Amino acid sequence: MPGRIICGIDDSRGGREALLAAVTLSQRLATRLIVVNVASIDPDGPVRNTRELDRLRGTAAQQAERVLEVVAGSGGRAPDAERRAEVGWPAARLAAVATGEHADFIVVGTRGRGRISSAVLGSVSRELLSHAPCPVLVVPPGAGAMQTHRPSCPARRSIVCGVDGSEHSRRAARQAARLARSLDVRLVLTHAYRPRLLTRSVGAARSEARTQLEAARAALPPTAEAELRLERGETTEQLQRVAIEEHAELVVVGSRARGTVPTLLSGSVASDLATSAPVPVLIVADGGWEEITHFDQQPRRGLAATAAPREGGRELTGHAGRS
Repeated sequence: MPGRIICGIDDSRGGREALLAAVTLSQRLATRLIVVNVASIDPDGPVRNTRELDRLRGTAAQQAERVLEVVAGSGGRAPDAERRAEVGWPAARLAAVATGEHADFIVVGTRGRGRISSAVLGSVSRELLSHAPCPVLVVPPGAGAMQTHRPSCPARRSIVCGVDGSEHSRRAARQAARLARSLDVRLVLTHAYRPRLLTRSVGAARSEARTQLEAARAALPPTAEAELRLERGETTEQLQRVAIEEHAELVVVGSRARGTVPTLLSGSVASDLATSAPVPVLIVADGGWEEITHFDQQPRRGLAATAAPREGGRELTGHAGRS
C-alpha cells in the first residue's frame, strides 16, 4: 500500500496524539510520513507593504519550524519523518500538501470530547472533513492508540466500518476493506437501525436494516472478507460499543457531503465520533479520493468470508456471504 500520510500538528495534546497515530499507521503500512505545522498570519492585520508581509511570513515560518522540532524532531515522536513548515490557513495548506503529495490520508487531532464538543470540532478538522482531497483520520482526545506492530493475534483486532444503504458508505467500506487487508486485521461492517414508532414493526425495520448490511458486504471486491453486525439503537453509540467489543484499531465511516459541513449516516455521526470514539476515526468523503481497484487475489487466511451477521454480538440466522 504505497503512498504518503500527511499529519497536521501543533504544540497541543491533540497535535501530539495525532502524530502518535500517524507514526504508528505509517509504520504499519510502510508509508512515508510528512509532518506539517501551519503558522497563520492575520490577513487583516496592519500590513502596509510587501516587505512587511514577507517579514511576517518569515517569522511565522520560523515559529512553525520550532513547533515541528519540539513535537516531531529530535526530541519528539517522529525524528525520522519529513517535516514541513507552512504559512497560511491551516486547513487549506494541509489540503494543498496532501494534493501535491497524492496523500492516502490526512491525520489531525481534535479538541474537546463528547457530544457538546462535537459542535466545536475545531475549524481545521471541520474544514478538512469538507475539502480534503483524501480521507481524513481524526484522533479524538484520549483515543486508544493503534498497536505499533502487526497484532500477534489478528483475529482479535479489527477495523469497524459503519454502513447504511448509501453509495458513500459503500465507498467507505471498500476503503476499510483495503486498510483491513494492509493492517492484517478483521473487517467488521456494522449497521445500526432505529425502528420508527407507529409506522412499522420492529421485525420489518430489522429485516430492512439487515438487507442494507448484506448489500454493503456484497458491494466489496470479491476477495474482501467481512464480518457483519446488526445493531439496534443510535448510530454513534452503537459504533462506539462495537469498536470496544471488536477490539477495533480504527472506525471508518463515510460522509455524503463535499464543500459544506459534512453529513454522515444519520447526520451528526461524523462529528460525534470525531470527539467521542474510543479509537481514531477515518472519515471518507464523497469524491476527492481514488476508488479502490486492486486487491490481492488470495483471501487472508483464517477469516471466514461467509460469516453470518450478528445482532448485539449474537449470530443471526441466515447466510451473509455472496454466492
